[in-house]
Amino acid sequence: MRLLVASHIKPWCKSNNEERLDGHNGFMFAPHIDALFDNGYISFDDEGKILISPQLGEKDRNAFNIDIDIKLTELPEKTKYYLKYHRDYIYIHN
Repeated sequence: MRLLVASHIKPWCKSNNEERLDGHNGFMFAPHIDALFDNGYISFDDEGKILISPQLGEKDRNAFNIDIDIKLTELPEKTKYYLKYHRDYIYIHN
């Protein structure tokens, strides 16, 4: 049974060869979190706090068990670089 998915922060198709293999350009997520992240419904700020798109309503957040207080800890600077890309180009702001 596959419980975790390796998820690129900056998508593989948008990354150069070095970025594709960079361990800082990825997270391990449950499949449903990976899908939300890849499709821009969630992201994370530089302090690791979850950002939830306005397009993901409360009913959907509850269905996916997304807590508004989720926070990643100890993000390396290089991971923050990739997260900025994700927020700028993938995350749905409105």
